[in-house]
Amino acid sequence: MLLDPDFHNEVHFTDPFNFNISNKQKQYATSRLIKEIMRTIQRKKAKKLPLKMLSLGIEDARISHIYTQEMSLKDGDRLTGIGLHKDRLKKAKKRIDFLDALIFDLNQLSNRRKLPFADHSQDIVECNMVGHHVENFEYLISEVKRLLKRNGCFYYLDLIDKTDTEKEMTFFSDHEYPPFHGVEFFRDHRTIKHIVKQHLSLSGYNRVGPGILFLSAIKE
Repeated sequence: MLLDPDFHNEVHFTDPFNFNISNKQKQYATSRLIKEIMRTIQRKKAKKLPLKMLSLGIEDARISHIYTQEMSLKDGDRLTGIGLHKDRLKKAKKRIDFLDALIFDLNQLSNRRKLPFADHSQDIVECNMVGHHVENFEYLISEVKRLLKRNGCFYYLDLIDKTDTEKEMTFFSDHEYPPFHGVEFFRDHRTIKHIVKQHLSLSGYNRVGPGILFLSAIKE
């Protein structure tokens, strides 16, 4: 069911959003992401078929290893994690022993450069706190559509609306994560919604506080 586009389902917090990793909004949204993915894994696993999953920007798999508890290697399930930093992907492999880790810069996506996966090959694609590092969001979502199987699910969680006027922000030297390409792009939630709807069917849309968007979609 498509949630109300005017955010009647918006979750409000009394504390202002400060973009710290411990922020309550981010904790709530991350918990929502994990629960929705686990529910989808359970539903798809009931069909007794191998499950193929792709994490765009898995980093050290602190989040991914939670929902992978619902997956089982003996059943042929696979999770592929995309990242930029070899040391973080090594940590991810330690957390998830059946993880296929791949170094790939999502900013290199274009009409000529695709992710190295077959069309219609993934049951689930998730993108957690990575989209604001990607300059061409259109290419990212078009790749998600290409990779998803019919009725495949896409889960997206990201920072949005950092300021009203600033469209991009250079990294500070004390930024918690290594820079992807030196710039962050904080898109308006309406822009994200519009682009996703051009490729997929929205199934969930929830602005969490002033600074985070949780979105889910299905490839029909």
